Amino acid sequence: MSMLTRDAKTIIYLGTIHSITGAFFGAFLVSYMMQIADNQLLSISIFNILKFALIGVGFWILADFVKRKNKMMVYRGGIILQLFCLLTMAIVQDGIAPYLAILGAMYGFAMAMRHCPFNVITAEKINEKITTRFVGYRTLFGKSASVITPLLLGLFITIGSYPFMALIMCFVLLFEFYLSYKLTSDTAQKSRFDIKRFLNGARRSILVRRVLLVDALKGFAGDPLSTALVVYAVYLLHTDFNLGLLMSGLAIVGILLSYIFGRYAKPQMFPRILLVSNIVMLSFLVLFMGTSGIIMFVIFRIALWIPANIVGKIREVNLIDASNSACVGHDCKTEFWVFRDAVLNVGRVLGFGTLLAVGIWGTFDMLKYFIAAMTIIFVITSTLSIKISRHRK
Repeated sequence: MSMLTRDAKTIIYLGTIHSITGAFFGAFLVSYMMQIADNQLLSISIFNILKFALIGVGFWILADFVKRKNKMMVYRGGIILQLFCLLTMAIVQDGIAPYLAILGAMYGFAMAMRHCPFNVITAEKINEKITTRFVGYRTLFGKSASVITPLLLGLFITIGSYPFMALIMCFVLLFEFYLSYKLTSDTAQKSRFDIKRFLNGARRSILVRRVLLVDALKGFAGDPLSTALVVYAVYLLHTDFNLGLLMSGLAIVGILLSYIFGRYAKPQMFPRILLVSNIVMLSFLVLFMGTSGIIMFVIFRIALWIPANIVGKIREVNLIDASNSACVGHDCKTEFWVFRDAVLNVGRVLGFGTLLAVGIWGTFDMLKYFIAAMTIIFVITSTLSIKISRHRK
């Protein structure tokens, strides 16, 4: 951490809070929706489709203001809107079930307000010399929080309620609001948001094109796959506390990987790391499809978690480096992140649309085949990441 600037450290601390709130709005919200919704897969899919659609739309709406006006004002506005979502869940409680679609849309726009300026500020403050170390430490801090957070969330939701924990999470967001004043952003730019200018430069860059393609596939397969795995875990494990135990165990594995990645990983090692990851994922996918039960699911989940974390870290390094590449330049950083998020969220909407189809026309048994298909697409994403890593040499 000594090599990182104050702003880089603040970004890491804010990212840690994002990990805490992400666990609450992620796996445990899926579990809660399974308890209160009539058609579980249908409700979960519609919530996520609207959430990610509003994230993508929100990035475009906010892009020019973030670039030319005040990034931090937008970021803090996103925190306030997310606080409103939490307070609504705490007050309405199980009565929120008919309004999950509206909640998904509101939460999506709040995420856009938080992450549009946050991504741009991160790109401004992190240069290529510290990118790998920064990613390693940021993930290490996030996963450290993720060890204790799922246990506490699972325990208190099991003995209490999800709406009660929503009220507790409000205090976490208030601390994030305070911490945001420790972060500085670069001077606002005078040039307007110009996506055509960015696209003209991006077409000349193999690196940027491949990074965007990887994110499109990641959106289509990664997030729907994670949600499907949570649904499958809730079905097998029955309680939020057991879900928390599983998530905490996975987080411990993630901490070890984050330390090793931040301490030892070099860009030239990425292709070999990803090749091994692909072999591991495919091997345990075959075993998972051939057997059933909690033990095999947990083994498969751990086997998938390890390479997924490695691929995620490599993807994050590639993204930051692409945003700092010559074809993007300082004037087009906002355009890069907005277009990247549009591509990512189009993939997410299509992926959750596929899960929606499973919820409407399929059976719960088909969820296993959905998991298999998305895992294979994730392997393809990893293969494309290898090409990016080779291009970086």
